[in-house]
Amino acid sequence: MAALNGPAAVFNEVATLYDEVRPGYPAAIVDAILAFAALHADGRILEIGCGTGQITLPFAERGYGIVALEPGDALAALAARKCRPYPAVRVVATSFEAWPLEAHAFDLVLAAQSFHWIAADEGYLKAASALRPGGAIALVWHFDVSHDTPFWQATLPIYDRYLPTPADGSAPTLADQVARHRDALRSCDAFIDARELRHHWARTYAGDDYLKLLNTFSNHRGLPEPARSAFFEAVADVIARTGGAVHRKYETVLLLARTRGEAPAVDLRPLLERTYAAFNARDVDAVLAVMHPDVDWPNGLEGGRVVGRRAVREYWTRQWGLIDPAVEPKRFSATDDGRVDVEVDQVVRDLAGNVLKAETVHHVYAFADGLITSMEIRPC
Repeated sequence: MAALNGPAAVFNEVATLYDEVRPGYPAAIVDAILAFAALHADGRILEIGCGTGQITLPFAERGYGIVALEPGDALAALAARKCRPYPAVRVVATSFEAWPLEAHAFDLVLAAQSFHWIAADEGYLKAASALRPGGAIALVWHFDVSHDTPFWQATLPIYDRYLPTPADGSAPTLADQVARHRDALRSCDAFIDARELRHHWARTYAGDDYLKLLNTFSNHRGLPEPARSAFFEAVADVIARTGGAVHRKYETVLLLARTRGEAPAVDLRPLLERTYAAFNARDVDAVLAVMHPDVDWPNGLEGGRVVGRRAVREYWTRQWGLIDPAVEPKRFSATDDGRVDVEVDQVVRDLAGNVLKAETVHHVYAFADGLITSMEIRPC
């Protein structure tokens, strides 16, 4: 294997630390990928740059066959150890560029926090060649969107001193690189149905863990001494002065597309079961992730219907401020017009826990490309 250099070498040097403190991937993102890719139980996944296996495991746990590529030998070894309980997973210590192509052998090409290191044109063509007709590509990145937090503002002068952003634009940001890959994906003739999803979430780090996190960033580790020690001491001082913990806001971006050809049929029951569980847990982002952007949804509280993810979010926010509904799917069946009928036990309580209504109803769903486009409520 060729010697690593640049950021890839840094990640490999701190593989254990990387696995300990780098954030994983929200269930809403995994569910959105599964909904779009419509993987069968025997589906095969090619993962590019698996790192320590943080996004590999949610797919491995579902039993999919995975070939996970990772050029860092330490990272690959750690990912392989974590994936030992899953015999259908094979970690290969190589880069995507050096990997011998298995043509039309995979149902999903997956890359999390890695595809921006690959030249877009060559990368997309090789990914398309690895996919079966109708196969999907899913590219994931985390952005730090904590700019409005007091901690960010307090550390800004430290970054301006030790890690300033070049004014000439010679160091493109991750957002710049992702934007270029998004545009390249949309213009690549090998792919169709390109789309983009964004998911917001947050994580609070203990002070020591946050400093460990910074130690996994290539530009932070690359600071020469004594600047490096001075930088970390200054950040540690801000953490101590602001409560000893750091609340970091994230935006996860998911780019999706599929190759030309007939897409596989979606196994909708597991998707809907996860969606009902997310609704009952009030995980609105996970539910919205499996909805079409222009979803048409019934307003069971006020009457009428709402259209679009934002309108659904606002409706549920109003609803949950007044009542506490819970739904339990019991039976699934197909309608004559190709929709999915779910018989649901529904219990509505007030916010004090008193039952207001308990009934069985039918939820009738329409789908397009693995996403919910509409739902109707019908009496039994």
